[in-house]
Amino acid sequence: MRLVKITSAVIATLLLTGCGRTGESSLSGEKTAVTMVTAVSSEETSAAEPESRKLTLDLSESGDGRVLSASLTGLFGDKVRFYESGSVLHRDLVGAFGQAVTVEGDISGGAALEFEYDPGNMGMVPPEDLVVLYYNEEDDAIYEEVRSELDTAAHTISIVLSGEGDYLLADGYEWYSAWDLDVSRFTSHESLLKNEEYGFEMTLPEGMEQSIPGDEPNFDENVTVTAVYNGKTKDANGKNVEMNIDLIDYPACASAESYIREIAEAVSQWEQEVSVGSFGCSDGQTAWYYTYAADPQYGQHLGVQCAYPITDTQYIKVAFGYDDEAWEEIALTSLRTFRFYDKRMPEDGTPDRQEQGPEVSPEDITFTLPANVTASPEVNILSEEAIDLFAFDWSGADGITGMSIVEVDSGWGASTEIDHFREWQDWYEVTETCETKLSSGGEGCIAASVSKADGGYFFMGAYDLSMNRIIKANVMLDANASRETYDSIMDFLKSIDIRK
Repeated sequence: MRLVKITSAVIATLLLTGCGRTGESSLSGEKTAVTMVTAVSSEETSAAEPESRKLTLDLSESGDGRVLSASLTGLFGDKVRFYESGSVLHRDLVGAFGQAVTVEGDISGGAALEFEYDPGNMGMVPPEDLVVLYYNEEDDAIYEEVRSELDTAAHTISIVLSGEGDYLLADGYEWYSAWDLDVSRFTSHESLLKNEEYGFEMTLPEGMEQSIPGDEPNFDENVTVTAVYNGKTKDANGKNVEMNIDLIDYPACASAESYIREIAEAVSQWEQEVSVGSFGCSDGQTAWYYTYAADPQYGQHLGVQCAYPITDTQYIKVAFGYDDEAWEEIALTSLRTFRFYDKRMPEDGTPDRQEQGPEVSPEDITFTLPANVTASPEVNILSEEAIDLFAFDWSGADGITGMSIVEVDSGWGASTEIDHFREWQDWYEVTETCETKLSSGGEGCIAASVSKADGGYFFMGAYDLSMNRIIKANVMLDANASRETYDSIMDFLKSIDIRK
């Protein structure tokens, strides 16, 4: 038996500081009998005359549904009680897996407890990472890991009972990670993507990293597309593999199937082969997808898109684009791990960016303009992610073809924005970079580049604003711009400061 001395007081601290899962504020350990199953034997048995008995609880509709049942077997009388634990403490425990159960009464004759898990509803947790925790509030209120036996064929994990108290399964990696203990015997969850806004999680392909969001085309003006996640990695040949996750709100469609079939038909003008299919998700839903092979002149010519229904007209769409045929199976394997653990839409009444306006006033941004350029504060909401802050007039300037300063919901800081700009190597060659310090305490990062298409110059400055938002300045020069103009643009970008 491995002992982890973690008291209920420490767990309470976790819940209040956000390390545990969100739940009710009460930490009551009150036990409420939710299900009571009688012994298999139909004979009357006195509590004083223990006999071999088996009590079984159906847990498939309890907790997160990942534990299907629990069975108590051993020599004990009919005074032994076996029921679902009603303790909020266990439900909100970091790493908790399925429903906790309670054993009360004399089990000194010996008893075993067996949990049956749902192999199709494991999320990122391999069966080998499951541990059984024992909690007895009468014994210093500590959690202990109990030695267990795993049967992957029967999908069960069983233990010999330590005594009266509560027992529950937990994800060993998440549980021990929370206490900074050794997790070398468990599988890392670093490839788990968990989205709390819509309540879903999935396993990302190895090496997938978050990247700059791209534009998602709408094939119908009545479709609303909201970017949720964008990722990028490389295939075995060094070519890009791209992934994006979007929320689709499409009132004209009545199901995920009709949405996938419609979008597949809409883009068939450049796709040479389209195949539509479906599979069952671990949360019991059916997801629809299509794979395609397109003309290589359109870029990545292979891919798959899959829709998971939130409602009949709202879906989470996950898409992969790649050039290597081997990635089709990798993408589908990742798609099959998707599950809603707490399906939901953002709460009604949450103000969107149009209602909130920019986080910083144009008056809080200072800079020195290049010669013959003027600027005036003018807030213009471009999208939910971007707000233009100034109107520039560069008509009298030498070689300038575009200027803007925009507040952007990037999801990362200034340095990461410039790092991602370097990934645009197919279009631009970065020739110069530098950094600045802002009065607000943040960082400014600047990059100059040359367009591989026409030899023109593209400058980007990124400036920290808050955790997920930055100020971004872009300037474009034509290929014939003078060195003096080039230097004046670099000076302009270096002069930008945020006083907020």
